[in-house]
Amino acid sequence: MNMVDNYFIHLFETPLNKYFYDVNTNKIIDIPENVYMYLKNKESKKEAIEVIEKYIKDLKDQGYLKDKKVQQVKHPRTKYIEYFVNNKMNDLVLQVTQDCNLRCEYCPYSIGNKHRIHNKSTMDVEIAKKGIDFLVKHSRESEELNIGFYGGEPLIEFELIKECVKYADLATEGKKLSYSMTTNGTIMNDEIIDFFYKNKFLITVSLDGPAHVHNRSRHFAYSDKGSFDTIIENLQKIEKKYPSYYREKVIFNAVVTAEYGFLEIDNFFKEEYLTKDNAVTLSMDNNLENNMNPKIERTYKEDYIIERQYLEFLMLLSKIGWLEDYKVSAGSEDNFRSLATFERKMRMDKRSELPDEWHHGGPCMPGEKRLFMTVDGNFYPCEKVSEINIENNIGNIFEGVDVDKVNSILNIGCRNQKKCTNCWAYSLCSVCILYYENRENLDNVCSSIRKDIEDKMKTLCLLNEFNYKLDHEMIQI
Repeated sequence: MNMVDNYFIHLFETPLNKYFYDVNTNKIIDIPENVYMYLKNKESKKEAIEVIEKYIKDLKDQGYLKDKKVQQVKHPRTKYIEYFVNNKMNDLVLQVTQDCNLRCEYCPYSIGNKHRIHNKSTMDVEIAKKGIDFLVKHSRESEELNIGFYGGEPLIEFELIKECVKYADLATEGKKLSYSMTTNGTIMNDEIIDFFYKNKFLITVSLDGPAHVHNRSRHFAYSDKGSFDTIIENLQKIEKKYPSYYREKVIFNAVVTAEYGFLEIDNFFKEEYLTKDNAVTLSMDNNLENNMNPKIERTYKEDYIIERQYLEFLMLLSKIGWLEDYKVSAGSEDNFRSLATFERKMRMDKRSELPDEWHHGGPCMPGEKRLFMTVDGNFYPCEKVSEINIENNIGNIFEGVDVDKVNSILNIGCRNQKKCTNCWAYSLCSVCILYYENRENLDNVCSSIRKDIEDKMKTLCLLNEFNYKLDHEMIQI
């Protein structure tokens, strides 16, 4: 954080220009180098001080360089919690089983956590129907609904999933209903594939890259056999039978361990016939980011960092038109979409100063989007949080959503109010309850988020310098 004469700003630079992010107005301002150095060091040549101070006065006259901070952390949607939970629910994720036929090393159920392990627990069909009824009852003002299926490996309970879809089609009459599933892709046959196609399922398949990368972590239970060949064979079945559906509705999620160079992973998704035209999202191994299990050593390899930065550079050159024939991989495109989302978030949040009462935008409204229901009917904000942490639980199918629990999770920033409100990245922070799984590592998480925000700002400024417009509001002084 850069606090200069109590100015609430953050200084940064690109190879071409100097900037500061004005926290109160949520805008990026480019400034001359002498002003930048003055704000950074409060030092300058004596003959330049008068010019610099006049420049700073002009900035202040235009509403920048204020020192105001949020005084009370409170999410602006707090007063609408009951309304949203009772009327605006739109996405229910059913944990149909806690069993899985794989034992992926980085999976929170497979890494030796004695409180959270794969087991034979499955969801009773009546519990599932109650969940679907709950979704319908609490979605009066939502025209579009989605029901997702999650595990473990959900396709272990394919018969249950069929019952759920049959019931939901009738129970949600009058709503636009869609289905989704996250699967390891190893359990497929013609019946399952036809079922996906008929019901227009959006399928997220876990695939980490080429065989030797994927099989390093994703192997079958009680075996060292990797799952790559089985997944590829099943993907080929879907693509051959329903090619248009495959390209539109099958997407991939790759967990990157950073133990390998990034280039071979990127090339795989860019060149492999079964992946090159499909969407891909990249997520980091939680053991690398959050040290979930010290028994599993994960470190960033230098090759990985260099190659990822190089590919990001090529992607930017392609966007500004300097590499016309370069094919950007789906993974890089996903990163670029993330940049566009970040830019839009900045652009849409127009203000003259920070309000007295506010909350950063990380937490979503628990119970509105991606309500996660476990096999036994307990409710959680989403499928990413741990079910063994009592503070993550927001109710159950029998008693409904606990508004007080939702309030606590929505206002997660209250737990570190002083630290958060003094942080320059507060407005753009993405911290939610998920990041509190490993509290002792929270400082590292915050540092990582600040770095990511600054990197995005630098990239936006670079694109602007080369006249590539993302409609980013850049202030010229």
